[in-house]
Amino acid sequence: MTIHSDGVMYNDDGDDKKTRYTIEKVQIAGGCYLHNSILSVAIARFDCIRIERCRVRDEVVGYVARRSLNGFSGG
Repeated sequence: MTIHSDGVMYNDDGDDKKTRYTIEKVQIAGGCYLHNSILSVAIARFDCIRIERCRVRDEVVGYVARRSLNGFSGG
């Protein structure tokens, strides 16, 4: 999984196809909630964010992201 600063999370399936996960709301450790419009700020300023709700087609899933060399990734 990779989270991009445009507020979209991609599932890297290893076959060049990427599944878009539209992030609706993120939660910073400590309880602060952010929305897509400032997700890039969160990526720049925080080492670890929790995706509180992201929509995958009609599913809503949770996700934990941590800083990596290529932005944010986790699982």
